[in-house]
Amino acid sequence: MRVRDVMTPKLLGVTETASLWEALNLMVTAKVSALVVFDTIGALVGVLSEGDLMRRAELGAEKRRPRWLEFLAGGGRSAREYARSHGRRVHEIMTRGVLTVDACAELNEAIDIMMEKRVRRLVVMKGSEPVGVLSRSDIVRALMRALPPEYETREDGDLQTAID
Repeated sequence: MRVRDVMTPKLLGVTETASLWEALNLMVTAKVSALVVFDTIGALVGVLSEGDLMRRAELGAEKRRPRWLEFLAGGGRSAREYARSHGRRVHEIMTRGVLTVDACAELNEAIDIMMEKRVRRLVVMKGSEPVGVLSRSDIVRALMRALPPEYETREDGDLQTAID
Protein backbone atom coordinates (compact mmCIF):
# COMPACT_ATOMS: atom_id res chain seq x y z
CA MET A 1 0.00 0.00 0.00
CA ARG A 2 1.30 3.45 -0.88
CA VAL A 3 1.00 6.73 1.02
CA ARG A 4 -1.11 8.23 -1.78
CA ASP A 5 -3.72 5.48 -1.24
CA VAL A 6 -4.23 6.43 2.40
CA MET A 7 -3.46 10.16 2.73
CA THR A 8 -5.98 12.97 3.05
CA PRO A 9 -5.63 14.89 -0.21
CA LYS A 10 -7.27 17.98 1.23
CA LEU A 11 -4.47 20.30 2.32
CA LEU A 12 -5.52 23.15 4.58
CA GLY A 13 -3.01 25.84 5.28
CA VAL A 14 -2.31 29.40 6.26
CA THR A 15 0.49 31.83 5.65
CA GLU A 16 3.04 32.30 8.38
CA THR A 17 1.85 35.91 8.78
CA ALA A 18 -1.72 34.83 9.55
CA SER A 19 -3.03 35.70 12.98
CA LEU A 20 -3.46 33.05 15.63
CA TRP A 21 -7.21 33.71 15.63
CA GLU A 22 -7.44 33.13 11.86
CA ALA A 23 -5.60 29.82 12.19
CA LEU A 24 -7.70 28.70 15.16
CA ASN A 25 -10.89 29.62 13.35
CA LEU A 26 -9.86 27.56 10.31
CA MET A 27 -8.88 24.57 12.45
CA VAL A 28 -12.14 24.60 14.40
CA THR A 29 -14.35 25.26 11.38
CA ALA A 30 -12.68 22.55 9.26
CA LYS A 31 -12.42 20.15 12.23
CA VAL A 32 -8.71 19.47 11.70
CA SER A 33 -5.93 19.10 14.24
CA ALA A 34 -3.23 20.82 12.19
CA LEU A 35 -2.60 23.25 9.36
CA VAL A 36 0.33 23.45 6.99
CA VAL A 37 2.07 26.81 6.97
CA PHE A 38 3.34 28.57 3.84
CA ASP A 39 5.56 31.60 3.43
CA THR A 40 4.53 34.60 1.33
CA ILE A 41 5.66 32.93 -1.91
CA GLY A 42 3.85 29.66 -1.18
CA ALA A 43 6.75 27.51 0.04
CA LEU A 44 6.08 25.05 2.85
CA VAL A 45 7.72 26.32 6.06
CA GLY A 46 5.98 24.61 8.95
CA VAL A 47 2.98 23.05 10.60
CA LEU A 48 0.69 24.51 13.23
CA SER A 49 -0.81 21.68 15.25
CA GLU A 50 -2.86 21.31 18.39
CA GLY A 51 0.37 20.39 20.16
CA ASP A 52 1.79 23.83 19.35
CA LEU A 53 -1.20 25.42 21.07
CA MET A 54 -1.18 23.59 24.40
CA ARG A 55 1.21 25.82 26.35
CA ARG A 56 -0.62 29.12 25.92
CA ALA A 57 -0.57 32.03 28.36
CA GLU A 58 -4.28 32.66 27.77
CA LEU A 59 -4.97 29.26 29.35
CA GLY A 60 -2.49 29.76 32.18
CA ALA A 61 -0.62 26.76 30.78
CA GLU A 62 2.75 28.19 29.74
CA LYS A 63 5.84 26.37 31.00
CA ARG A 64 7.06 27.48 34.37
CA ARG A 65 10.59 26.81 35.49
CA PRO A 66 12.56 27.85 38.52
CA ARG A 67 14.65 30.95 37.86
CA TRP A 68 17.92 29.07 38.43
CA LEU A 69 16.98 26.59 35.67
CA GLU A 70 16.13 29.43 33.29
CA PHE A 71 19.56 30.90 34.00
CA LEU A 72 21.26 27.59 33.16
CA ALA A 73 19.10 26.97 30.06
CA GLY A 74 19.99 30.39 28.70
CA GLY A 75 17.92 33.29 27.51
CA GLY A 76 17.44 32.01 23.97
CA ARG A 77 15.39 29.00 24.98
CA SER A 78 13.29 31.00 27.42
CA ALA A 79 12.67 33.66 24.78
CA ARG A 80 11.48 31.04 22.25
CA GLU A 81 9.15 29.47 24.80
CA TYR A 82 7.78 32.90 25.72
CA ALA A 83 7.15 33.72 22.05
CA ARG A 84 5.36 30.40 21.54
CA SER A 85 3.13 30.86 24.56
CA HIS A 86 2.35 34.54 23.91
CA GLY A 87 2.68 34.84 20.12
CA ARG A 88 -0.13 36.26 18.01
CA ARG A 89 1.16 35.28 14.56
CA VAL A 90 1.47 31.77 13.20
CA HIS A 91 5.23 32.10 12.55
CA GLU A 92 5.81 32.66 16.28
CA ILE A 93 3.99 29.47 17.31
CA MET A 94 4.33 26.89 14.52
CA THR A 95 6.73 24.00 14.32
CA ARG A 96 9.43 24.47 11.69
CA GLY A 97 11.32 21.69 9.97
CA VAL A 98 8.33 19.84 8.58
CA LEU A 99 8.62 16.10 8.18
CA THR A 100 7.51 14.96 4.74
CA VAL A 101 7.01 11.75 2.83
CA ASP A 102 6.69 11.13 -0.90
CA ALA A 103 3.22 10.21 -2.14
CA CYS A 104 4.68 7.13 -3.87
CA ALA A 105 6.43 5.84 -0.75
CA GLU A 106 5.31 2.59 0.82
CA LEU A 107 2.98 3.13 3.77
CA ASN A 108 5.30 1.21 6.09
CA GLU A 109 8.07 3.75 5.35
CA ALA A 110 5.78 6.60 6.44
CA ILE A 111 4.76 4.70 9.57
CA ASP A 112 8.43 4.11 10.41
CA ILE A 113 9.09 7.87 10.19
CA MET A 114 6.04 8.69 12.32
CA MET A 115 7.01 6.18 15.00
CA GLU A 116 10.71 7.09 15.03
CA LYS A 117 10.13 10.85 15.12
CA ARG A 118 7.05 10.59 17.38
CA VAL A 119 4.85 12.72 15.15
CA ARG A 120 1.16 12.41 14.42
CA ARG A 121 1.25 13.51 10.80
CA LEU A 122 3.47 13.91 7.76
CA VAL A 123 3.05 16.31 4.87
CA VAL A 124 2.80 14.30 1.66
CA MET A 125 4.84 15.58 -1.27
CA LYS A 126 4.76 14.93 -5.00
CA GLY A 127 8.11 16.24 -6.12
CA SER A 128 8.44 19.65 -4.45
CA GLU A 129 4.68 20.20 -4.12
CA PRO A 130 2.71 19.36 -0.97
CA VAL A 131 -0.33 17.31 -2.04
CA GLY A 132 -1.81 16.04 1.20
CA VAL A 133 -1.35 14.97 4.78
CA LEU A 134 -0.91 11.50 6.23
CA SER A 135 -2.15 11.33 9.81
CA ARG A 136 -2.64 8.58 12.34
CA SER A 137 -6.38 8.70 11.70
CA ASP A 138 -5.76 8.08 7.98
CA ILE A 139 -3.83 4.93 8.91
CA VAL A 140 -6.61 3.77 11.25
CA ARG A 141 -9.19 4.23 8.46
CA ALA A 142 -6.95 2.26 6.07
CA LEU A 143 -6.71 -0.53 8.64
CA MET A 144 -10.48 -0.66 8.94
CA ARG A 145 -10.84 -0.93 5.14
CA ALA A 146 -8.16 -3.65 5.04
CA LEU A 147 -9.80 -5.88 7.67
CA PRO A 148 -12.14 -8.54 6.31
CA PRO A 149 -15.78 -7.97 7.36
CA GLU A 150 -15.78 -11.27 9.30
CA TYR A 151 -13.65 -9.61 12.00
CA GLU A 152 -16.60 -7.40 12.78
CA THR A 153 -18.63 -10.29 14.21
CA ARG A 154 -15.89 -12.42 15.76
CA GLU A 155 -15.65 -12.80 19.51
CA ASP A 156 -12.40 -12.85 21.49
CA GLY A 157 -12.60 -16.65 21.84
CA ASP A 158 -12.94 -17.04 18.05
CA LEU A 159 -9.89 -14.85 17.52
CA GLN A 160 -7.86 -16.83 20.05
CA THR A 161 -8.84 -20.06 18.31
CA ALA A 162 -7.83 -18.61 14.92
CA ILE A 163 -4.43 -17.62 16.35
CA ASP A 164 -3.77 -21.03 17.91
